[in-house]
Amino acid sequence: MNFAELRFWECLFSGLAVILGVRYLCAHLARSALAVFDKVALFSLGLFLLLCVSWVTFLIFLVVAITTYVGLAWILKVPCEARLQIPLCVDSTASLTAGVLQVRRLCCKPGDGAHVDASAIS
Repeated sequence: MNFAELRFWECLFSGLAVILGVRYLCAHLARSALAVFDKVALFSLGLFLLLCVSWVTFLIFLVVAITTYVGLAWILKVPCEARLQIPLCVDSTASLTAGVLQVRRLCCKPGDGAHVDASAIS
């Protein structure tokens, strides 16, 4: 965002005016919901300002944010054994002369091979 552009300040102040108007109504109707409203309003204002700059950037941000959220939720929900085993480090003691490269796989549970000896990684 370019803070030197007049368009940015117009978008910011118009967004703040809408938020303050809705917050005033919300304060009279449901005072207990003000904390949640403030969080949602600031989040929405940030997305609105990003959308004012570029809709492509806005879409890329949404895709990255949603993918990250879904991915982390999946990582926390699915047990380690059910996930794909992704190689995280290469064992440097593998026989490179034979052209065989052994890949060490790590698991997330303590005691299941999650500890890697520092001497094995170069």
